[in-house]
Amino acid sequence: YNDDGLDDLLILSGADKDMILHAQQADGSFEANYLNYHMESLTRIQYMDVDGDGFKDFISTDQIANGKVVINYNDGNQNFKGNEAVVFDNVSRTAMDVLIGNWNNNSDLDLFYANSKHVYLVNDFLNESIRDTTLIYTSDEGGVNAGIGLNNNTSNALELIDMDNDNDLDLFIVDNISNQNTIVWLENTGSDYNTYTTGIDLDSYQLIDLNSDNYPDLVYTKTVGTFERYVRIAFFNSTTKQWDYQSEENTENVSPIYFTMADVDVDGDKDVIFRGRWMENMGSGVFAEDLTYQGGIGSTGKLTSADLNNDSKDDLISIVADGQDPTYIDVFINEGNNTFTKTDLGTDIDFDGTGHGAMPLLIEDIDDDGQLDIVSSFSGFSGGYVPFWFSVCFPTTSETSISSCGEYTAPSGAVFTTSGTYEDIITNNAGCDSTITIDLTILPVYEETASAEICEGDTYELGSQSLTTSGEFTEVFTASNGCDSTVVLTLVVNPVYNETATAAICAGDSYEFGTQTLTVSGEFTEKFESVSGCDSTVVLTLTVNEIYSETATASICEGDTYSFGNQSLTSAGEYTEVLTASTGCDSTVVLTLQVNPTYNETASANICSGDSYTFGSQSLTTSGEYTEVFASTIGCDSTVILSLQVDPIYNETASTSICSGDTYTFGSQTLSEAGEYTEVFESITGCDSTVVLTLSINEVYNETAAATICEGDEYQFGTQTLSESGEYTEIFTSSNSCDSTVVLTLTVNDVYTESVSSTICEGDTYDFGSQSLTETGEFTEVFESISGCDSTVTLSLTVNEVYNETVSAGICEGDNYVFGSQTLTTAGDYSETFTASTGCDSTVNLSLIINTAVEVSIAESICIREFFSFSGEDLSQSGTYSGTFTNQLGCDSLVTLELTVEELDNSVSVSGATFSANVANATYQWIDCDTNEPITGATSQSFTATTTGSYAVEISNGVCTTLSECESIQVTILGVENILSIYPNPASDVLYISEKELKNSNYQIFNLTGQQVQSGRIDEKGMIPLHLEEGTFILQIQSQTENYKIKFLIQ
Repeated sequence: YNDDGLDDLLILSGADKDMILHAQQADGSFEANYLNYHMESLTRIQYMDVDGDGFKDFISTDQIANGKVVINYNDGNQNFKGNEAVVFDNVSRTAMDVLIGNWNNNSDLDLFYANSKHVYLVNDFLNESIRDTTLIYTSDEGGVNAGIGLNNNTSNALELIDMDNDNDLDLFIVDNISNQNTIVWLENTGSDYNTYTTGIDLDSYQLIDLNSDNYPDLVYTKTVGTFERYVRIAFFNSTTKQWDYQSEENTENVSPIYFTMADVDVDGDKDVIFRGRWMENMGSGVFAEDLTYQGGIGSTGKLTSADLNNDSKDDLISIVADGQDPTYIDVFINEGNNTFTKTDLGTDIDFDGTGHGAMPLLIEDIDDDGQLDIVSSFSGFSGGYVPFWFSVCFPTTSETSISSCGEYTAPSGAVFTTSGTYEDIITNNAGCDSTITIDLTILPVYEETASAEICEGDTYELGSQSLTTSGEFTEVFTASNGCDSTVVLTLVVNPVYNETATAAICAGDSYEFGTQTLTVSGEFTEKFESVSGCDSTVVLTLTVNEIYSETATASICEGDTYSFGNQSLTSAGEYTEVLTASTGCDSTVVLTLQVNPTYNETASANICSGDSYTFGSQSLTTSGEYTEVFASTIGCDSTVILSLQVDPIYNETASTSICSGDTYTFGSQTLSEAGEYTEVFESITGCDSTVVLTLSINEVYNETAAATICEGDEYQFGTQTLSESGEYTEIFTSSNSCDSTVVLTLTVNDVYTESVSSTICEGDTYDFGSQSLTETGEFTEVFESISGCDSTVTLSLTVNEVYNETVSAGICEGDNYVFGSQTLTTAGDYSETFTASTGCDSTVNLSLIINTAVEVSIAESICIREFFSFSGEDLSQSGTYSGTFTNQLGCDSLVTLELTVEELDNSVSVSGATFSANVANATYQWIDCDTNEPITGATSQSFTATTTGSYAVEISNGVCTTLSECESIQVTILGVENILSIYPNPASDVLYISEKELKNSNYQIFNLTGQQVQSGRIDEKGMIPLHLEEGTFILQIQSQTENYKIKFLIQ
């Protein structure tokens, strides 16, 4: 009750009638907590949360003259808030029970209580309040000593149990009528209840599912006469909702009868044990002949069962009462094969009084040691009954295999450090030895040291550690055997070097640098391994010095000497000398030596008049021959004789012209205006030539012009050939060779093509241009338009006829006929000339006829309540009628009508749900009067309704059509579910009938409009194949004696 995980004990004191709660302590002792309420005769204790505060309360019932329900409220602090008593009127001391549970499936509890003759329901009972009390059952008023409950009080009078497996709790009642106990149960339908009374008379009972159909079966005891006592078994029938008698065993004049349900043969089925007898459950609720157990197990007192030693076999516990003193509790341990080992409990109890007895018998694991304990109270003490707790003790043995790292601590606390087989003995909570045989394997635990080196900047992974610095580090690993392995690592971090170097080689040589062979200048990097194994990075700057291979030229004057290395040269040629450069590399020089001669040359020159010519040291201004000695370009003497010519300079005039807007280039000048301009040019002798230019500007013309042509002609405009109206531009060359721009506006005049129509009368002439036309046809004429262009006109000429017609006409006798200018009254031939719609004369010849009056007789039939329209009247009676009509000639016609009125019977007969039209040999259409719509497929003389409603029929015999009155019918499918079971429902493609007697019967399936959509015969398996769309349908089955109908769904 206090949520400490320990079982507590509630006791009713036999001496002072107090309720005492004994709270179990952690050491196994109990502390008493008086609930402080005097109980005369306790009938039931319930433990539940009555007030909805989350803490469970005690509800007890007292069977006194004014029956009481006492509620002890749990305050959640290991205390109870006192007690509250609820008193119900007229509750008899001799038979009373109160039951609290959830009947109506809401959040509030409901309460049932029974007095001497009635059972009441209090809906939504909360705390001590009573809202609405409903009388739900009354015992037989005429019986002797009638009362609710068993007269021996060995079982409860009320039980809440789901009897019909519909997830609603039902009420099970034991009623004592005329000193006979019987069973009544109330079926909870969710909104109401149904009452079922059985004919079973019993003394005690137990509800249990014996045949695995999920319904509660009944095991009960019954006294018959004076000497016959039975244990009986009845199965619950889910169809009749009663219990069907199955089997029984006679206890041979032993009373009272105690029994228990136990699986003593470990076959998964509960057997019935009573008075040393065993009714073996063979499966599916079939029971075999009884056996008599050794030592008369349970033959002298109350009996129960439990698996006390956890071996999956039910053991038996019995109070040995049968007049023995002292009274003990016998425990029978099930050894299998119907063999039991007996132990007497209570032999060591030191009784200090007489009249020993034991009650009740409680089997619980009180101390939570995994084994059931036995609690009971014994009389035979001066203070009354004393409760005893028997901790069931079974020495146990077990075997286990253990692998442990380094060492192993056994359950007893013993420590083992080597592998081997050991026995470890412990004492359980009940004080019994438990021997454990341990096959022990001690697994080694490793402790290792290691060292490692890494280079600066690298990481060393040690288990979960990433190391980058020198030091000592510890890591624990899991070895392959699952044990810890400790590794201590000494880590050294070695430095990494960075160096630079320079070197030089001659071109064509190579330089070995680590793994590289270098031949070009540049900066190169190479990693070397230091003595510690780490990278040492060297950056080399390499210079590749040139090996020179040079050529050189030199010249000397003829007769001189040239020094080249260790050579003295005097003649022209190519010479080689190898020298050492400043870088230490070889330098090869190839010398080309030229020996220049000394010259004697002649030369000529020109100058312009007025200029001077410098010749060596001379300044010359006149023509003549002159001599000068020079140093040549090669440094040698050169004698030159010059012949000098003095050229004249020129003055010229010129004239030209350009077009306005053009430019004229004159030497360095660009000219665009008329005038006189001077420019100095160089003559062919290289001397100045002065030219004076007179420039003239010629005009450029811009003109406009206009012209016209006829459509289809062309107009030649300069380089353009024009055929459309528009403005066009053309550039011509004028007489002075300048451009002349002309803008032409060209107009293209239409050449007309027209169509006209005209009419003349036959014999007339139509003048069309140069043509005179007298016949119908299409004619073409070309005219000249005002613009001078051709205009083509096409004439459609129609020559209308001059008619000469003959017609006939009729008039009624006594009438006249107007014909043109004539009024005619007699038959004959007449002529008249008219003007036709075409305007031409039309001669008409008339033949006039005088028509006389006609008399006609006819016969017609109509249906009763119909009308026949005749001569402006609506006739509904048979008879002869006359009328005057205008005939097809327009003259009066006397018609005599013989009218017959026929009658068509529209009455309908109703038999059950079937309607029948009383007239035969007609066509029929049945109507749903509720919707005024025809019923699809209902076109027979008879119609069977499948739903409640009003129906009528439209009847036709080819002459008359009539509609019957609407007839109403109530269609009810009653009780079918109780006698006809179909499944599945909803169905898809097949339906099964569970009733055997309906198999091989004929069936029909109707939709909700009454139309038959399928029929056939149910096969021997009870199966109906379905060929239907989704919807609701009615299945009708006709057996030899009954006609069944039931709805089902197709999904």
